[in-house]
Amino acid sequence: MSAPEPPTPSRLREASLSLAALVGSVALLAIVLEIALRLLGIDTPSRRHFDPGIYLPDAELAWALVPDYRGAHVEYDGPVPTTTSRLGERGWRGPPWSDARRAARHRVLALGDSWTFGRGVPDDATWPARLEAILRSRGHDVAIFNAGVPGYDSVQEEAVFAQLADALAPTLVIVAWLPNDVTERSVDARKSLQVIDGQLVYDIEKYRAWKRQIEHGGIDASALYRFLRLRFKRLGGRNRSRWKINLDDEALAYSQAPLARIKQRADALAAPLLVVLSPREEEVAGTSPIEHHERMAAFVRAQGGELVDLASSWRASGVREGRFLPRDGVHLTESGCDEAAQAIAAHPLFAGWPTP
Repeated sequence: MSAPEPPTPSRLREASLSLAALVGSVALLAIVLEIALRLLGIDTPSRRHFDPGIYLPDAELAWALVPDYRGAHVEYDGPVPTTTSRLGERGWRGPPWSDARRAARHRVLALGDSWTFGRGVPDDATWPARLEAILRSRGHDVAIFNAGVPGYDSVQEEAVFAQLADALAPTLVIVAWLPNDVTERSVDARKSLQVIDGQLVYDIEKYRAWKRQIEHGGIDASALYRFLRLRFKRLGGRNRSRWKINLDDEALAYSQAPLARIKQRADALAAPLLVVLSPREEEVAGTSPIEHHERMAAFVRAQGGELVDLASSWRASGVREGRFLPRDGVHLTESGCDEAAQAIAAHPLFAGWPTP
């Protein structure tokens, strides 16, 4: 076989011109799209963060909420206004913990993490807020104090209860338990956690890269780049099921020990303890085991606590569209919070409350 003829200078020029034309066309299209996105006001800011930061460092709890916070949690569908009130040096979600509210006949302390805090829904749409509204509609003089803090586990919730027990003297204590109370342990988080700019930071380099995205630095200054990055991220995140863990007894003991102490302190106040078992979306859908919820339910009953087992009831009823936030699988929408509040309010415990 004869060797291929080397390209002639004219063919090289034609190829170079074709490549230059292609590059120019792509660049022109990018410029047009960039201008169009800016003119139309189509932006894709980074999601799933508090703006401004809501956290402050705390010597005992590792982190706490900024008091009197006025900001938003930026969700995929846009920012959700979020506020905190003040009690002491810490902030708490919901209305002010005023003397009038603390004088209510039924004082309910809700302990938990971001599921109880209500990350991603307005102040009046969290399940503690909805539960209070339901109980008040029945004629009860009740105030529910939302002591949920994003990221907290059972160890921190026990510490919160110890701090608030005397000041609040609750007549009922509700603890919302999720599997990540065991898988995301505060004792491990303390080793690397920093609070920077009001954000929880575990990796300083990743935080700096994220901050450049937030501040539109470098390539993130391009609206087109931000738009395409989000679209590809959403495409890659569809139908993604990440939760396949079935927690064993040894792992659950991390939560059970502080829950037992919460029960003892509640007993000393003559306040019932009501534990809400809160499932992830994968557990509701049946793509992840829920035996750990069953073991937690048995533990709560053995301790003499009251129980609302959403993990079992929601799994039995099946997936309901719109219960969880988009691309989340843990946190509830407004309707999901209302559904949870309705389930809690249906517990026989509340049927025994006297009404005027």
